[in-house]
Amino acid sequence: GPLLGGPLADRFGMTVPFFVMGILGGLAFLLVLLFLPEIGIHKEKWANRVPITSVLSHGVIVALLIFRVTVAFGRGVVVPFLPFVAESLGASISVIGVLLAVHILLAGFLQIPFGRLADRVNKPLLMALGMLGSAISILAIPYCRTIMHLVFLQMATGIVSALGFPAAIGMAAMAGRKFNGMGTVMAVFNSGMSIGLILGPMGGGFFEGIFGLESVFKGGSLIMVVGLVAFLILMRRARLDGSLSEILEAGETSAGVPDDLAISAARK
Repeated sequence: GPLLGGPLADRFGMTVPFFVMGILGGLAFLLVLLFLPEIGIHKEKWANRVPITSVLSHGVIVALLIFRVTVAFGRGVVVPFLPFVAESLGASISVIGVLLAVHILLAGFLQIPFGRLADRVNKPLLMALGMLGSAISILAIPYCRTIMHLVFLQMATGIVSALGFPAAIGMAAMAGRKFNGMGTVMAVFNSGMSIGLILGPMGGGFFEGIFGLESVFKGGSLIMVVGLVAFLILMRRARLDGSLSEILEAGETSAGVPDDLAISAARK
């Protein structure tokens, strides 16, 4: 999107990328209608699903929600305000599009290898490392002095953001099996993205209006660290009371592939 939108805006003006985006969105809608198959899952399968209140009160689910909100908050801080930093360094709209795309492209390419890694090692650890790396990369943005500094920093951000997300999706899927409500758990998990993307620009605007542009990234990084601490506390409690092991065991039992390392690490 940014790779296509930047050159279109430079050549044809700011309105054209929005028209193209609308056309591509409509095309995607038609392709889904035509080619997405029915799953064939009957409602009876989910007759014994756990109520939403039980899902929302579970420590692991709350930790996953905090992870999603925190990561989305960091993204919501960067996307609106990074162009101002890049513009101050002499970047054109096309270059700004490249900066935004570098993070997304690299994160997308790394989903598969990091997903395989998440199947073998401690998932909460990967999520925590991803949150910490994202906080550090956001904090470093105001200290970039050239466009290439921003490019390399966005590449690093793509790597660390890709590190934790497959692990989080895996844990959410395991929780969905435990609660017999995959859609419910995924809906709660993904609602965190919307919350973070709303609060990120609002928080960034608050910091910028009072303390200046640099404070946007410093404040965003600080809030991400607060989210990381809350995540670690909840995961520690879940490990101590056994609820984390229950979710990992439920997921691996349903999959038919026991992950002894992950379950053992959770119990420890």
